[in-house]
Amino acid sequence: MPHGVTDDHEAPRSLLSILADDWTWLTLCELAEKPKRQDELEQRLPPLATSTVNERLHRLLAAGIAAERRLSARPPRVAYHLTYQGAEARLIRQTAARWEARAAPACSEESLLPGSVALRLLADEWVLPIMRRLAVGSRRRGEIELRIPGLAEATLDDRLRRLRDVGVVRYQRHRGFPVRVEYRLTAAGCWLPAIALLATNWEWRWSRLARPQVAADLVGLVRLTAPLVRIAANTRGVCELAVRSTSAIESSVVLGVSDGAINVLPRSQRPPVDARAEALPLAWCSALASGRPSGLQISGSATLVNDVLAALHRTLSIDWPSSPT
Repeated sequence: MPHGVTDDHEAPRSLLSILADDWTWLTLCELAEKPKRQDELEQRLPPLATSTVNERLHRLLAAGIAAERRLSARPPRVAYHLTYQGAEARLIRQTAARWEARAAPACSEESLLPGSVALRLLADEWVLPIMRRLAVGSRRRGEIELRIPGLAEATLDDRLRRLRDVGVVRYQRHRGFPVRVEYRLTAAGCWLPAIALLATNWEWRWSRLARPQVAADLVGLVRLTAPLVRIAANTRGVCELAVRSTSAIESSVVLGVSDGAINVLPRSQRPPVDARAEALPLAWCSALASGRPSGLQISGSATLVNDVLAALHRTLSIDWPSSPT
């Protein structure tokens, strides 16, 4: 079995966890070339056992990524092929591979198949909440733990160590006693949630799988990416982005736009807004992924909303003109 390839029999809970499994990814790539019968897959994917191929096919069929094509009734012969939504899902893993190559080369040491490390990180239930707490700046370990209910001390230590290893988080030791350690996101860490956005958009559109936590925390996604956003220097104003959903962890975020940057304004310092955009989670996913305001309910300055949305979209794009630092 190649290094980094897992043989996990637990049913995945999201598209991220499906695509993170290397054997599932190899099966998907085989089906992308042309439809294949199961015995053909077994020949093409040694040393996979029949049960392993069957399990991976079941995952892809259950998610709607693959479908059956009956070749004959007697004897019964079936070929499997990639669906339209499966082709879209394939692009998400390819995006994760580009993120690893450009933002976190250390990931290449953990798997021979690019993309799996980033997807496994995002599929973990604690990673995005931890990153969200770091989006506002440096945090001490105890501050992170206090702000995430249910997160065990050992789990937090493990995830912080994991995020450091792949270059998503860095830490700084301060002099004194007791020793004080603060964690902060790297630029690569701020770009990582873009992959989760693509997966969330896919799942809301096709509605086959359990939706990941980021679907309910789109505001948190904006908080993560806002520090990286660059916008035209002459664009100014206060813009509120609101998610219309009873499951939203946070219903809105207010952004201050000035001097070519976008800053998240604290709740205690929220001035009157110049523009407001509101939408359901699916519409927000589509708008952030495409950069177009279709589906958003806008009040106030539509120009300001369009400029902010376009800037967020550019920042969330994985095809950076140069490697982030």
